[in-house]
Amino acid sequence: VYILSHQTKALYLIAYLGCILSEFLIAQGVLNYVSDALLPLWYAKLQFSFQVMALAVISFCFIHYLQSQNILKPRQYKLLAYVSLFSMTAILSCFMKQSVHFVVVTLSLGFMLVLLSYLFFYWRSNTKQPIQYEFLIVWCAVILQTLCWQATLVAGAQLFPFNDVLIVVNALAFVMALLIHERKRVKQYNHNLTHDDETKLPNKLLLIKRLDSQVKLTTAHSILLFRPAVLSNARANFGYEHVNEHIKVIMNKLTQQLASMNVLCVETNTQGARSIVRLDDSTYAVVVLGRLELSQIEQLVCVINSVFADGITHKRLHLIDKVDIGVANYPLHASTASQLIQRGLQALGAKPLHGERWHMFNIENVTLSQRRIAIASALKEAIEYDQLSLFFQPQVDLNTGKVHGCEALLRWEHPQFGHVPPDLFIPIAESSGIISELTEWVIT
Repeated sequence: VYILSHQTKALYLIAYLGCILSEFLIAQGVLNYVSDALLPLWYAKLQFSFQVMALAVISFCFIHYLQSQNILKPRQYKLLAYVSLFSMTAILSCFMKQSVHFVVVTLSLGFMLVLLSYLFFYWRSNTKQPIQYEFLIVWCAVILQTLCWQATLVAGAQLFPFNDVLIVVNALAFVMALLIHERKRVKQYNHNLTHDDETKLPNKLLLIKRLDSQVKLTTAHSILLFRPAVLSNARANFGYEHVNEHIKVIMNKLTQQLASMNVLCVETNTQGARSIVRLDDSTYAVVVLGRLELSQIEQLVCVINSVFADGITHKRLHLIDKVDIGVANYPLHASTASQLIQRGLQALGAKPLHGERWHMFNIENVTLSQRRIAIASALKEAIEYDQLSLFFQPQVDLNTGKVHGCEALLRWEHPQFGHVPPDLFIPIAESSGIISELTEWVIT
């Protein structure tokens, strides 16, 4: 049962194993140690009743699973009532005559066998999931156990040894299936943790793990981050599904192009080696091994630009794609994997000069960026506490020599930054969204 919670599966497993263990202990005469007053006939009645209860637990579990998958139709929920009815009848028949009890148990076991077969084939006809081999082992063990119980009703004690062996096989099959399934769940969880859900590419966690290995080996390498410029606009206009499918095609094509280059293989699976990592919604990364060589970086930039040159097309609409690229190197620019990624993002965010197709990390750009952030924070306080000042430059009519107006010049003298020129803090105010507050301060 692959969708139910751990607690639910554990309860069903304990209930089933409890039923077959009780049936096994009764068959071995454990009740003789409890009371000598019980007749041997009661042993057989209780034994067969626990057999019916064990199959009822399996039926409840499978019906619960089909309900959680929305496979069962509402009118099929009455199967739960049928299972409960046969289970209670089998238990109450212990107080009836032996002939009546055996008839009830035979009918109950037959009904459970037919129901389990029906549920199995109904599930297979309404789902496209592949059958797990551990599920088949458990299923075959349960069906074989049921047939053995049916035969025991007819043949009597002759099949008890074979029945005991099947009970042990059933218990081992259930435990084995549970362990295998939990192992698969852990493996799938680890895979989902280190891979992007939309593109199935390795994500930032796996990249940091691989970069840490390179840092421990003190191997020089460079990270190249690239961001297709029209992705966000394309998703807004064309939809996520179409753009993601387009990205998958592009990344597969780019992976083939990178196969012959000296790049880090982040992951190897059945589909081949993967060297591209998705850092976030629109940023991807490739790690170049070896010392920093501009010719190698330039070659890689040419490959990336050529792959994205066709742009994105959807319903006769075409967006020409441009790729922003930033590069940082270990150990030249960073000493750790996380710092290297941060340096690459800072290089990606910097505006390249005219004609440049990519940008190398520069510490001066980082210092300037940090200064801009500090100025943006201080500017809001300056507006709030009137730390700005206005200077009025008169405008004179040259014909008459009279002052007919003035130009208001905004100035800012900060106690820490000193004189901050308007051509620096006004663009910052525009980009940070406080230009309207600054304008209001000037007017009032």
